[in-house]
Amino acid sequence: MDAKLLLVDPFGTLSVRVEAALRRKFDLERVASSRDASGARYEIALVTPHGEHTPSTCRELVESGLANDVVLLGKEPSLRDAISAIRARASDFVPDGHDPEAVLSSLEAVRERRVLSATLSRLRRD
Repeated sequence: MDAKLLLVDPFGTLSVRVEAALRRKFDLERVASSRDASGARYEIALVTPHGEHTPSTCRELVESGLANDVVLLGKEPSLRDAISAIRARASDFVPDGHDPEAVLSSLEAVRERRVLSATLSRLRRD
């Protein structure tokens, strides 16, 4: 089964091309707010840019444990947005959130890091 992906898109700004690419690869649930999520546990939450509230949405998702990882999308490359994503404890930041290949590449990298981290933890225990 495809990995569960929560898409938090308050203003419906995610491009149609990115959404189509995500639906091909993931079991996608799209919500306007993290509070609207079904309550299921997600492998990754993807957050579209929505101004000054984007970092707080990321922190809320991280702290709630609703998703293992959170990836923030940007509108365009911005050092300020990248720093904000790091401070919000995002697993990754995609500067151009309208590029399907960049978004999918980021999500795959996040998934790979999680698998590698789990493997390393298991090896340290053994």
